[in-house]
Amino acid sequence: DMFDGSLIVDENDLLPRDFYEVSLSAAKPTAATIAYVTVSAARASLSDKELATIGGGDPADSILVSTDGVNFFEAVVLTFDSEAAGGSVDDWMRNQKIYVKAVDDGAIEGERTVVINHSVLSDNPDFNLLDINNVEVTVYDNDKADLIVTPSDLNTRVVEGAATGDTFDVSLTQQPAAGEIVTVELSEKNLPDGTASNEINFDKTVLTFNA
Repeated sequence: DMFDGSLIVDENDLLPRDFYEVSLSAAKPTAATIAYVTVSAARASLSDKELATIGGGDPADSILVSTDGVNFFEAVVLTFDSEAAGGSVDDWMRNQKIYVKAVDDGAIEGERTVVINHSVLSDNPDFNLLDINNVEVTVYDNDKADLIVTPSDLNTRVVEGAATGDTFDVSLTQQPAAGEIVTVELSEKNLPDGTASNEINFDKTVLTFNA
């Protein structure tokens, strides 16, 4: 991810649209070369599709990917052309953004991790079938009550005695029912002996959510 090193999406689509970038680390080859990179999200397993659903809703699904943040698919194919003009859609040297979106299904799955796979095909043997790392995406389910805790970056860190601290966001996977109030209390984790360490402070220790 461009900002915090992690990919997080939710079925309610309440979190900011998350993305990562794909590029070719190899220099542009002297011989004319086209490399096709397939980006595909793992689909829901058979066991997931058998999970209970809310009100007979859609069975378990997965995530979708996109190159423009508007049109989403189960898989997309990126073309990297060594002879394409700089700045063009097929530019070999470009960093291609891949946007990620969770499918709003009806299955009670809870928080889960979905893998995005990458593969390369090319007539140039130097690039054909290259190994590309997979990407893991954390998906929050809106059919099961839970908390979404999103740090401001990869880790939430503070420095003792510093004038400024760090932040994280807390949200719900589901909207409370009419008249329902959800209260979340924040506290520092106790030491192994059960006593409080009292090393950090929060600007808020009680969060309230309602419909």
